[in-house]
Formats: sequence, C-alpha cells, structure tokens
Amino acid sequence: MLKKYIISNKKLVETDVKNAQVYVYTNPTVEEQRFLVDYYQIDEHTLASALDPDELPRLEFEPEHIVMIYKRPKNYSGKDQLEFKVASVGMFLFEEKLVIVLAEDIPLFVGKRFQVVSSIKEIFLKLVYNSISHYVEHLRIIHMISEEIEDKMTEAMDNTYLLNLFSLEKSLVYYAEAITSNGFVFEKMRNLSARIGFEEKDEEMLDDMIVENMQCKTQADISLTTEKLGYTPDYTLETGVADYVKYLESQNKK
Repeated sequence: MLKKYIISNKKLVETDVKNAQVYVYTNPTVEEQRFLVDYYQIDEHTLASALDPDELPRLEFEPEHIVMIYKRPKNYSGKDQLEFKVASVGMFLFEEKLVIVLAEDIPLFVGKRFQVVSSIKEIFLKLVYNSISHYVEHLRIIHMISEEIEDKMTEAMDNTYLLNLFSLEKSLVYYAEAITSNGFVFEKMRNLSARIGFEEKDEEMLDDMIVENMQCKTQADISLTTEKLGYTPDYTLETGVADYVKYLESQNKK
C-alpha cells in the first residue's frame, strides 16, 4: 500500500499528486518492491531488511540516496500475551524525497513534533524521534504491569503470573537491544551530519535525540536489572518456579 505526502504551509498532508515529497510503502506488494528496486535503485537486500523484524539498525550511503534502518516498538495487541515486540523501518532519503518502507500500517506522522514541518530531513529525524518516545511510553507500561503481576504473585502461586512476567522480561531484552543498536546508528548519523546535509537545527534535534535515547536505554537497563526473575532464552518454567519459591522463602525470613 502506498500513501504520498507533501509539505504545504509547514504541514504534512496526504496527496495524490505524482511528484510528492514523502512516499510511505506499507507491506509493499511484489510489484511495488520491484518498482522500488528498479526506479529508486534500492538494493533488494536492503529493501528486505526494512521488512525484517530481526534486522540490525544501520546507516548506509548509496550514490543517489541515504539508507537508514532503525528499530521501533510494534503496536501492542492483546493477542501478543504481554510480549512487546520490535519491528524494522527503512527510510531512503533522496535529495528531494523521502521513501519509507515498513511491514505494518501504523500512524507515523503523529504528535506535536509533526504539527510543524519544513523539510524532508526534518521529517526523517522526527520519525526516529517519535520511536524513542514510543519506547519510553512502552517501558513505563511494562513497569506498571510488572509491578501489578508481582503484587499478585505474593498473594497466590500461579504459573500464569510467572509466564506473564517472563513475557515482560523477554520484551525488556528485545527493547534494550533495539534501543542500544539504534543508539549506535544515531551516533554515526551525528558524526556524518555534514555529509547527510543536516542544517544546524537538524543537528540540534539529533543531539536531543541521542540524549533521550541514552536515557531510554538507561531506563530499559534498570528495568532489566531490578526484575526479581531474570529472563534468558534457556530459562525454563521449572527453573522459574524454583527461583520464585526461593524468593518467597527469602521474603518470609525478613
């Protein structure tokens, strides 16, 4: 699915004109992917990376455009059973246009940051900035849910609570890794800001993004280290039950 936008009166508005400034491809069809490869000269592997949730963030320079793959939180759904996941977004910055490729349809240009926009490079940065805010909000929600589950676990021994807690801790691992990987890309982007063509106001925004992403990473790391039960890929439910019993015993001795 393709949506096109132009900047009009410092607002980003959807349009049907042929020569738009921002092109958003959501879960592109085979035909759309072929068009992106042939017309925009986007590398096929790079295009696939934009749709792969396991792809690492990166910044690359091509002859006609700049590539940025970054990680954002996926919109949470009840069917995820308290597992918060991440997804990849691909942005391809040309001289006069921005092409965005992502796997699921989400509202992109939302919040106060998009009340006023003046350039495609500003849009490029604000999209990433919004993802940082999205992580912060999800981390706050994870913390609230985790506290509620732990309160219930002190009242009743139920494997469901353990499984829920493990899902949240697994989510924190994903988030911490994604936020850290994004941070490496942001630092590289700052070091190469002149090559990208950022103006002074863009660089100031990027500096703010780097600081907020570092704070977000700290928040994720603290959440991981303060959890009572630690998630690792080989951490079984039986081990979790045994650890939880030990925890209850230690609480009773206080």
